[in-house]
Amino acid sequence: MLTYTKASVDDLRELNLLGVLCYSVYAPVLPAEGWQELKQILEREEITRSLIESANVFVCKDGGQIVGMIYFVPSGTATEIYRADWCQIRMLGVHPEYNGKGIAKHLIEQCIMQARDSGEHTIALHTSEFMDAARHLYVQYGFSIQKEISPRFGMRYWLYTLSLD
Repeated sequence: MLTYTKASVDDLRELNLLGVLCYSVYAPVLPAEGWQELKQILEREEITRSLIESANVFVCKDGGQIVGMIYFVPSGTATEIYRADWCQIRMLGVHPEYNGKGIAKHLIEQCIMQARDSGEHTIALHTSEFMDAARHLYVQYGFSIQKEISPRFGMRYWLYTLSLD
């Protein structure tokens, strides 16, 4: 039975492992050095810990195992990509064996609900040319491309936003 909840720092290792597993499906389409760079980021506990401490990490569990995740970062932090008045969605991932079960949709909906409940005005995310399924899903929810951003991992990336006003 699938259940949805929030992760904590106790889930750090499992989140890192799931991130590597979810994103490893892209290894064949990424340049070898791009995949190695992405994998190293996904494995870095300090990055995951920082996100857990600053974000709401919504997860889907099957029994006690995390099979889906998404990080919702509230507004207030500007980056090279995001404006300070935008909240962000980061690291959507679903265990490959659970694809097609609506988990990604439910996790995105949780972020949109959290954003509305928190009085956010714009949700932003970035995604790449190799993430076709995710891009199509974001467009279904009303996200639109704002601009192309600097390439990452040897691939093209775009900034998407969704206005909640």
